[in-house]
Amino acid sequence: MPNFTERELLQIIESGESDRVEFKESLSGDAATRIREAICAFANDLPDHRVPGLVFVGVKNDGTMGNLSVKDRLLQQLADMKTDGNILPPPSLTVEKRVLRGRDVAVISVQPSDSPPVRFKGAIHVRTGPCPPNHKRGANRKGEFPYLSTYVKGV
Repeated sequence: MPNFTERELLQIIESGESDRVEFKESLSGDAATRIREAICAFANDLPDHRVPGLVFVGVKNDGTMGNLSVKDRLLQQLADMKTDGNILPPPSLTVEKRVLRGRDVAVISVQPSDSPPVRFKGAIHVRTGPCPPNHKRGANRKGEFPYLSTYVKGV
């Protein structure tokens, strides 16, 4: 993972979710599935950014810090997403604990794949940019529309 400073990470969070940034408050509910989909999309790098995609676990959708306690078990669960057989070929990613504004955050950095397409459970996930105004995800806190995330099955 590039050595992002605390300031750089906070600037990325302040900019909100995008086609290369995902926030999850915790690993509960369907968050693990959504994180895997984001990892897959970041590895596919359809917009050809050629820079890592970042998943912040411990950050709420509005960009505020949650109250997540990042321990070794959580970091291992996130790192295991690379090799659990659900994402193929396995993506190049790193997972680390960071403390931002005094709160624990797990940061997953996903490198663009050298051999796309990358699939999660057989589906190719991509992110292509801003959503149209009527998209079901709605507007983020700045009134902008988040990324469009989609998948293609059986390609």
